[in-house]
Amino acid sequence: MKPSSVHEVRRRRAGFTLIELLVVIGVIAVLIAMLMPSITAAREKAIAVRCRQNLASILQAAMTYAATISPDKDFPDAWRWVDSRSRSLGGVWMDWAFGETITNGFLWPLLSRDPRVFLCEKFVKVYPLNPNFPADAQAYVSYVMNEYYRSGGWNGFPRMRRSQIIFPAREAIFGEETPIATPYNSAVINNLCLGIPDYDGQPPDKGTKRDGLAAFHDAPNGNLREGYSHAAFADGHVERVHPRDIKEIFTPEIVKRAKFPDLIPK
Repeated sequence: MKPSSVHEVRRRRAGFTLIELLVVIGVIAVLIAMLMPSITAAREKAIAVRCRQNLASILQAAMTYAATISPDKDFPDAWRWVDSRSRSLGGVWMDWAFGETITNGFLWPLLSRDPRVFLCEKFVKVYPLNPNFPADAQAYVSYVMNEYYRSGGWNGFPRMRRSQIIFPAREAIFGEETPIATPYNSAVINNLCLGIPDYDGQPPDKGTKRDGLAAFHDAPNGNLREGYSHAAFADGHVERVHPRDIKEIFTPEIVKRAKFPDLIPK
């Protein structure tokens, strides 16, 4: 039976057939698959930017503390910038993992009392891999301070003073610590301080190993042990660094000169 009018033919052909609908769905799926890597990369880049901004804020707070609050015009003790009571309470290896440590810290009032400044989102994703804590344990702090600035010194040297920094653009004060084992660290318990391996002239993955820098930013092929970290330097800038650089950028210049006086340029 022939259709009675042109309008009836148009009505019958309105809409998609099943095959046409499947083709459209397939095209959309292909487009999404093509866009996903770009979306993921953009998200990772945004997280990295926020983590760098956090470090910049922490370093600025430490500088403000030294200039306006500190009785000796120095940075806070590396064990106490987050938890000012940890030395008297004990258990400093674990205190960083408890929320109240943040509000006890010397820098808390200088960081707008915002807990988000203390934690990198990328760290949260890697943290469950830490074998020392339950997978559901919550992290509150992912940034660490150069342990040469602790009250008792480090690696046989007295406490470093801010006034002793020779090249501010080359000495890192704060960084991101990894919660997992890498070729460059022996400890995987994160805490407030970054224990720097002894400046011994050995390759980065040899010699003494202690705490390690993060390796989860821009991780090649998803390898969370060979990616990059961020470090905040004494001159105020923040840059991307590799965990193999920890001894070089966190060891004070005067320590390097004491260890190898003929190799370190004046």
